[in-house]
Amino acid sequence: MDPTIACVVPCHNEEAAVGKVVRDLRTALPEAVVYVYDNASTDRTVEFAREAGAIVREEPRKGKGNVIRRAFADVDADALLIIDGDDTYDASRARDLVDLLFEGRTTRSWEPAGSRTTGPTGPDTRRATNCSPGRCAPSSATTSPTCSAATASSHGAS
Repeated sequence: MDPTIACVVPCHNEEAAVGKVVRDLRTALPEAVVYVYDNASTDRTVEFAREAGAIVREEPRKGKGNVIRRAFADVDADALLIIDGDDTYDASRARDLVDLLFEGRTTRSWEPAGSRTTGPTGPDTRRATNCSPGRCAPSSATTSPTCSAATASSHGAS
C-alpha cells in the first residue's frame, strides 16, 4: 500500500494566494489530500481554498500553533506537509520534500528537517515538515525560524 500524504495549509486572510498554493500542491502531489485550516479569516480565504480543491477546516483560536495542534489531532496520514497559505514557499517543490522524507535520506550534507525523536521511524510514525529545499538551517539546530519539522508517533487517531 502506498503511503498517505496530507498537506496542511494554515491560513488567516490569505485570499490573494491560497488558491495558487492549493493548485500548486495538487499538481505537485496529486495523491495528497490538501487541507486548508482557516484561522478566523474575515476575507474570502475559505471560498478560494474550496474553489481550488482543498478540504477546508476551521480553527477559531488564533495562532498557527493552534492550527498545527488541531491538524495533528484531526488528520491521519503517513506524512503531513505543512506550508503557509501566503505563497511564501514554493509549493511546486513539495514532491522533493516528501520524497526525502520517505527515502529517509538526503543528498545534502545536512538534514532538511530536524527531529524531535532519535528513534527509528516506522509505519506508525507521522512526519511533518515546514521546510523548503535550500531554505533550511544546517543541522546544528533541530529547528530554525525558517525551517522546522517533527517526527511524532501516531496520536491514536484512526
